[in-house]
Amino acid sequence: MLRLLRAVPATVGAVRIDPGDRDAHAAILETFYGDVDEAAAIAAISLVSADSPLGMPNGAFVVTVDWYGAVPRTYVVWTRDNVIPASCNVASHARSTLSRTRRAPSANSSVRIDCSLNSRPFSPPSSRTL
Repeated sequence: MLRLLRAVPATVGAVRIDPGDRDAHAAILETFYGDVDEAAAIAAISLVSADSPLGMPNGAFVVTVDWYGAVPRTYVVWTRDNVIPASCNVASHARSTLSRTRRAPSANSSVRIDCSLNSRPFSPPSSRTL
């Protein structure tokens, strides 16, 4: 994913790629569309905008001891994710935070699901295998 960035996200406030850059098409195909039919992937790339807002990462929020772990959550980890490496995903971060703080939320508030797909997340649902 990093090789596709055309600006520093924190500086421009967006994840900026250039779907119109013909030289970047091979990297875009590999990163986002994997084994999707090339014609379908090219059609999808034509719908991609150059900027995706960062949104939540730029927003301020407060985490307190009383509220930490209060909202049930489910982590879905794509084992073949070309965008977010396993070492950087939310589930990995949550596990490392829990191991550092030794404060675990209630037993039923967190579930980790590993999905191994033949296709990338943006591929048609009919080609997915869970």
